[in-house]
Amino acid sequence: MGTKSASNSIANVSTLERILMITSGSYLLYKGLSQENKSIAKISSGGAMLARGISGYCPVYSAVDHLKNDKPSNVNIRTSAIINKPISEVYAFWRNLENLPKFMNHLESVKTISETKSEWTAKGPGGIGTLTWNAEIIKDQKEKLLSWQSLADASVKNFGKVIFKANGKIQK
Repeated sequence: MGTKSASNSIANVSTLERILMITSGSYLLYKGLSQENKSIAKISSGGAMLARGISGYCPVYSAVDHLKNDKPSNVNIRTSAIINKPISEVYAFWRNLENLPKFMNHLESVKTISETKSEWTAKGPGGIGTLTWNAEIIKDQKEKLLSWQSLADASVKNFGKVIFKANGKIQK
């Protein structure tokens, strides 16, 4: 467990790393400021390292910790859209899961493994890294319904379902 820092964040950098950050940050800051042509790169890097060493807090470490330790919670998102295309085209577009990143901005890629299994890669929080998991299609009713869920051992648990309706009418 860390200690509270001035920024009210929990310290997550080791003592040795803090000493190295303060020493290196001070050196870079001094070099950046003492040159005739000031070095913005050295000043910025030195300042960031110095702040990290003094505060003992690293936001990247914090983001990684949250990814590893946060308790899962359910998020239920419901939306609807009218797409002015034949239902067969819309269903075919969705059924090719590799199309999903074209309109789901958080997805980097979806790769087909088999007829029902796929590998999903999403962008990490704040654009830091990626998360990858496997999912499978659990219901596939041509031009009516498509649903999928992550596999049991997946690092990201999710479930999705799309219901296709012609002209806003419920199909039976």
